[in-house]
Amino acid sequence: MELLYPAAEVDDRHYLRSAPALGDRHEVRTRCPIYAGNRIKLVDEGVRVDSRLYDKLANHRLIPKIDECLATRDQLTPGQVLEIALELLGREPGLAPLRQDSLFPGTLKQVFQSLSLSATMAFRLTVARHQRPEVFEHSLRVTMLALFLASGLRQGIGNLVILATAGLFHDIGLLHVPAQLLSPGQRLNRESRKYLYTHPVTGYLVVQGDRSFPPKIARIILEHHERLDGSGYPRGLKAVELAPESQILMLAELANAFLERSPGLQDLTRFSVVLKLNHAKFSREYSNRLLHLMQRLATGTQEAREETATYHHDLDRLCQELDELITDFLLIDRHGLTGSLSAEGVACPHGRLLAERMAGLLRNLNDAGLVLNRKDDILQAVLEDEQAAIELHILIAEARWQVNDIFHEIQRRLPDGGACLDGWPPGWIDWFRKQDLRCEVV
Repeated sequence: MELLYPAAEVDDRHYLRSAPALGDRHEVRTRCPIYAGNRIKLVDEGVRVDSRLYDKLANHRLIPKIDECLATRDQLTPGQVLEIALELLGREPGLAPLRQDSLFPGTLKQVFQSLSLSATMAFRLTVARHQRPEVFEHSLRVTMLALFLASGLRQGIGNLVILATAGLFHDIGLLHVPAQLLSPGQRLNRESRKYLYTHPVTGYLVVQGDRSFPPKIARIILEHHERLDGSGYPRGLKAVELAPESQILMLAELANAFLERSPGLQDLTRFSVVLKLNHAKFSREYSNRLLHLMQRLATGTQEAREETATYHHDLDRLCQELDELITDFLLIDRHGLTGSLSAEGVACPHGRLLAERMAGLLRNLNDAGLVLNRKDDILQAVLEDEQAAIELHILIAEARWQVNDIFHEIQRRLPDGGACLDGWPPGWIDWFRKQDLRCEVV
């Protein structure tokens, strides 16, 4: 299957700025000469490197690639990565259940002590730690969650080492993405999103080029944003086409979004809702284990006991959010709330996929108790039950996120990103344009 966002080679422009800049705070030197593509030597071996080198290198295709040429005395070793992971495990509230598992710290030590890092990949990891610490710590948390999931499935040490290596480098492609695109609150247009959609491909190409790693590691990195129902990227693969380790890693990344804070009952409820609405995207076995993990963390904490008492819902806001969600379905089919969403008569395969995805979401909402053609009953229930109001707010928010996600999947697949929607019914075009106008916040 073709990549939705193919990349013939790694775009080094943004990484080329970060790597030499490491030398502004740490001693970085060339471990071999750096040549331009025309074989002119640009930098000799053993030269001290810092951010001033960027302008000299930026306009050339470098031979060898930049990370094959640089080294630092502070380069990370597997033992140092283990120390950082254990420190993170000890202080992160969201990782408390992993600490409570008496066997997990021992598993973590055994796996990390078995890691092997080439000089090139150790340098990349060092750049991530110092230049993009949010990417580095995110990767460590996801790695530990993935190992926690896999260790409960009685995986052998060899498989755990492959999973951990893929976890550490799964977002290494983000070093090739402009840092500002990942800033909290950053609004992304379609062109900006292409950077994010290609980062699994970039990471795959980077790791594939290092022959010290088994090929399976690059495959897992390529697949970590795929989904079991084929709605992910960059290849739109389905369950049978995905490596088991990829399925573990994609769910660990979802869990990290909830566990990086210290979750209470509302987070547990939201996580449960997200898993219900995404049951076709993630492994049920792994999902159940993660939900159990969340319950162990939230149950009995003071924050959890107080959260429901302090939560106040805004009925007017709930009504508005519910109306907007209902409109999203009615634009696709004016009878759509009865479950009759259909792509009959639509020639465009992407239009048929849109109807299929929206119909699937509607079924999942019905299964979760949000029956959109019973709006009055829904609102009456939240007037009588504060917890029902909390769950409704979470369910609507996740459903609207799912609609947004469907839009981005269709947009990725359209050759022109949706500039031309010939053959689409008018309501569908209105739906697409409406979603396009919504500025999603990262």
